[in-house]
Amino acid sequence: MLFPRRAISLLSRTRPAPVYRAGGLQVRTLLQASFDYKYIRDNADQLLENATNRNVHNARPHHVGELYDEYRGLLTQTNEHRSALNAASKEMGVLAKSMSDPKSKSAMLDLRERARVAKQAIQDIKAQLTEVESRLRNEAAKIPNTTHPDTPIGDETKARVVRTHGDLHNIKTVPVDGVNTLELSNVEFQDHYDLVQRLGIVDMEAGARVAGSRFHYWRGGGALLELALVQY
Repeated sequence: MLFPRRAISLLSRTRPAPVYRAGGLQVRTLLQASFDYKYIRDNADQLLENATNRNVHNARPHHVGELYDEYRGLLTQTNEHRSALNAASKEMGVLAKSMSDPKSKSAMLDLRERARVAKQAIQDIKAQLTEVESRLRNEAAKIPNTTHPDTPIGDETKARVVRTHGDLHNIKTVPVDGVNTLELSNVEFQDHYDLVQRLGIVDMEAGARVAGSRFHYWRGGGALLELALVQY
């Protein structure tokens, strides 16, 4: 068995990051996670309980819900101002055909002011949206995976064996076609950690330095195996 990776959050999926132009070249940033904020808001109690059970104490799903509502409110305001701007632009187009009338000139000035105010409001709200979205993403990223309901709560001492295949510590009792089981019984069996270390297919130290304990990097044959499994 290979050393398990910590899974990506089930509350999210990845989406391509924006492409920026630098010196005429296209530069794509890293992929960003796209979270289901509505799900987090509507299931905040369960997600908080799950985080507590997993000893994750900085997760704040209720705060994510509040930020999400704030974000949606700002989007609504943006759409309202954009509608007002579009309406003013249409009215100016119609009014431009009768500018010989003095009243039309006065009305045009009023419309231009309305358009200016709407544009400024959109710019102001856009800055708020960027700030709120950044906080929203950061807070959502703190929420851990939703644990399967059958998983025991606690540390490794609370783990239970679901099923066992064979008897690896008493290989003499296991029928293996074409294999001398007496020779196999003298083999020192290795767990997944020792096995991948001996094969040199993971880098535990680099993974721990970058992302914390229980993370690792696949390398060499391990990386190829990982890609093969993902693409299968």
